[in-house]
Amino acid sequence: MGRDRFALLVVHLKATPEGAAKRRDQWERAITIAEQHRARTGTPVGIIGDVNSTGFLNDGQGEATFLRERLRRAGMRLLTDGLACSEYFRGDAGLVPNLLDHVAVQDRFPISAVAEVQGYCRASQCRPLASAPDDFLMVSDHCPVVVGAP
Repeated sequence: MGRDRFALLVVHLKATPEGAAKRRDQWERAITIAEQHRARTGTPVGIIGDVNSTGFLNDGQGEATFLRERLRRAGMRLLTDGLACSEYFRGDAGLVPNLLDHVAVQDRFPISAVAEVQGYCRASQCRPLASAPDDFLMVSDHCPVVVGAP
């Protein structure tokens, strides 16, 4: 009682730079699901997960531009827009940071604080790494992303 209600839609979208067009279609579907849920229940929805936005940091294939504009038109905001990374991939000279994990929320969503990255992404300050930390090898190439009430 007295708490704000919300719903979460957890997604895992198509990977690889070549998957950008498919991801756009998947975003359209996720936004539609969120809008339908809100229309039915009145509860604001957050879309969270590994959206594999391989072109987000450099706007490759217009991925960041598309996502920001599409969410704006849907009345949503991206809490992870300011993150420097949430994942590392193996590049020619070691591990390269990327931003694949996002939290997008509808208006009146009770959490408005920007996201923070944790784990080895935070420890490395999202800088390239010459070698893989233990968490990369034993847990995941993705780092935890935390959002919370201010």
